Formats: sequence, C-alpha cells, structure tokens
Amino acid sequence: MEPLCHFENITVKRGGQTVLDGLTLRIDRCEKLAILGPNGCGKSTLIKTILRELFPIADSNSYAAIMGQQRWDVFELRQHLGVVSGELQRECWRDISVKQMVVSGFFGSMGLFRQHEATAEMWQRSAELMDWLGCAHLADRAMNTLSTGQIRRVLITRALVNSPETLLLDEPGNGLDPAAQQRLRQSIHQIADAGHGIILVTHNLPDITSDIHRVVTMKNGRILHDGTPSQILTSKNLTELFDTPIHVHRSRDSYHITAADA
Repeated sequence: MEPLCHFENITVKRGGQTVLDGLTLRIDRCEKLAILGPNGCGKSTLIKTILRELFPIADSNSYAAIMGQQRWDVFELRQHLGVVSGELQRECWRDISVKQMVVSGFFGSMGLFRQHEATAEMWQRSAELMDWLGCAHLADRAMNTLSTGQIRRVLITRALVNSPETLLLDEPGNGLDPAAQQRLRQSIHQIADAGHGIILVTHNLPDITSDIHRVVTMKNGRILHDGTPSQILTSKNLTELFDTPIHVHRSRDSYHITAADA
C-alpha cells in the first residue's frame, strides 16, 4: 500500500516564519510511531500538514502525498485519520453530554446540531467504544464538568467512531496526573492491540509506551533522528535533542529522563 504520508523536502511557513525546513519523512500505514521534540520544533505543524490543515510551499523539488494522493477532500481524509489534540480539548469545553460529544465524531462536529441525524447504529457504536475505553460511566455528564484526563479519554473515543486506520495523538499526556497518565497508556495499548496505527506527538518521554515501534525526533523543523526506540532514546541523542545534559532511564515498559546532575 501507499504510505500514510510521504514528504520529500517540504517547507511550511506560519506567520511568515519557517516552521518545517526541508523536511523529509515517510510514515507507513498502521505504523506505531512517536514524534519527539522540544516545544516549538514543528511537531504540531507536521501533524497539521498531514491533516491538510497546512500546506507546504509549492516547489518542484518537494513532494507531499497522503496515502498516495496529493489532493484530498479534508472530510474524506478524516475518515482515515482520528485526531486528539489540545485544540480539540479547548473546543469541546461545552455544556453538552459526553455521549453527544462521542457520537458527533461521525459528523466531524463538536456536538450534535439540528441537521445531524444520529442513527441507532451510531449510538450503539459510540456506547460500545465508551465501554471499551472505560468512560461509559461518564455518558450523561456534561463535557465542561470533566477532568483533563476524562476529557482526553472522551476525545479518543470520539476519534475512533469511524474506525480510522490511524489515530494522531498530539501531546496527549499534557496536564495529566499520574493516575490519568496510566489510564492513557492503557488506552494507547488497547488501540494499538486493536490494529490501529498510532502517531504520538510529544515532548514527554513517558508518553512513549512499549507499543511504539519507531521514534522520530525533530529539532528546528527538521528530522534529527529516526529509528527504533532502543536506537533513538539514548542519553546522547536526547541531550542533543533538548540541548541540555540528561540521562535516559528505561523501566520494563517506559522511558524516563532526568537532568545529568540529578
């Protein structure tokens, strides 16, 4: 199959500033991949470029395709890619029920509107996913009464209603307490085990679970490292990535970093 994304020498600007600078990256379908880098390195811009919310500068020496196509209807593309991001979390802070938020994923909206007709099958699919990801007990709660971790689980559930090939998680661990982080890791394991691809975007090393098979690091809008977790997540590489001396520690199923003098 054609890769999920194939970028060759692409440049993306935002607000007149170059954010992706001659970036080359190929991600295969259903890969379990983490994109790791400091804030401002271009991670979120890369995700927006995959989602066709941003576009590379036209250049005869560059190439950008998603699943083999250079042009996409964005709504059709969203049937293949589920998204959970901080932007979506801010948008969903509303006085609507969790079950309405989840089923609205079928329509690409934040809640149900007058023109939407959710079928019995849609409600059933939403209920099954809420039960699978452990948030069925929240079904009748309003979104603006939930904790950060609960909202994140609801948004993951919403992203899965269309059975996307790949789930894009943009900084999913931000703002979570240890218990919520553990539940997030369990959700990622369930999603990976069910056969979905995962693109996990983070600056937080513990977000990278044992389900992730490839790690790409980014710095200054370019790819710095690319390989397996054991190859990439080393003290030397991450010291280079974050511009500070750090140690990498690996437990049975996760990685952690500490300052070199800690």
